[in-house]
Amino acid sequence: GDGGAGERLLTRAADINPADPNASRAVGTLALGAGEAEAAIEPLRRAAELDASRMESFLLLGVALDRARLTDEADDAYATAIALAPSVLLSDGWAAIGVDADRLLRLVDRALAVSASGQAAINLAPRRAELLVIVGDRDGLERLLETGRVPAADSWRAVAEAEAGDVREAVRLLERSRGDGRRVLEYWTNAAFVQSL
Repeated sequence: GDGGAGERLLTRAADINPADPNASRAVGTLALGAGEAEAAIEPLRRAAELDASRMESFLLLGVALDRARLTDEADDAYATAIALAPSVLLSDGWAAIGVDADRLLRLVDRALAVSASGQAAINLAPRRAELLVIVGDRDGLERLLETGRVPAADSWRAVAEAEAGDVREAVRLLERSRGDGRRVLEYWTNAAFVQSL
């Protein structure tokens, strides 16, 4: 097949419907895959602007910016991706795209700042709770839960306790949450542990 023809079709689709974030993301992804980082930036930026809730757009934008040696902008895009989907931190793919452990820690700080500012502080409060659990910041989690912006606060406390290894406290908090925390706890622990409760 003619890869160029497919790229032209996607570019045409993005031109016909510039409000479609999927078409823009596809064009950017193709350019990135072809080694054309600079050409990928604009469509990926447009995709991120059109659908600011898609972690994938920000992650791909970060990769394109990184490859274009626009590190600070890349870090902003990566931090937004982490703020939108904190579990992406657990991926082994960071090293593959050139993000070492020290840089990843700095990205966590940026992601925490993103998720604490403006409207994002309300919209991303549950994701911020998830991020705080991942990085083990129990004090930060408690401060966030005290704001009342995160539903099922005792469930998040239970997850933090389970992650810290205090199963008894996790069970106590889960019982106090009247069962609404089982879904949150399942997210973080294996099914066998949850079933044993």
